[in-house]
Amino acid sequence: MNKEINSGTYSVLFKQKGFDYLSDHLSDINYSKIFIHVDNNTKKNCLDLFLNKINLNVLDELNKSLSILNIIPINDNGLLKNKTFMLTGKLNGISRAEAKSLIEQNSGKIISNVNKKLDYLITGEKPTIKKINTAKDWNIKVINQAEWLKMLNKSG
Repeated sequence: MNKEINSGTYSVLFKQKGFDYLSDHLSDINYSKIFIHVDNNTKKNCLDLFLNKINLNVLDELNKSLSILNIIPINDNGLLKNKTFMLTGKLNGISRAEAKSLIEQNSGKIISNVNKKLDYLITGEKPTIKKINTAKDWNIKVINQAEWLKMLNKSG
């Protein structure tokens, strides 16, 4: 496997291939790409969780009882391919998790702070002014929710 995997990809693999496939291939996964924006302590805790046989057995039992519905596969050639995004402020009519998922589904990446790798800062209501100013200082495109949705060919 050894490719970048995010939570959406995990969901798709889990649904398509099943728990046995994932547990059999845990050692093949490049964890450094999964935990890009995670501190070392959290990374270690996650690895401990997934590499422990007892935990895997619990997950296996849960898998027998749970149904994952409405999985939307990640599009490797989506409208936001090779673009990075960050959200600031409250979005209208959509949760932050839904917004992040939409970005990932369209091949975009979420980053957690304003830096030179950021392409777009999406602003909602009451955005953090410091983030906006930093983005403008670094010539990062600052867009509002409607402009972002237009990029996705969706209306707000």
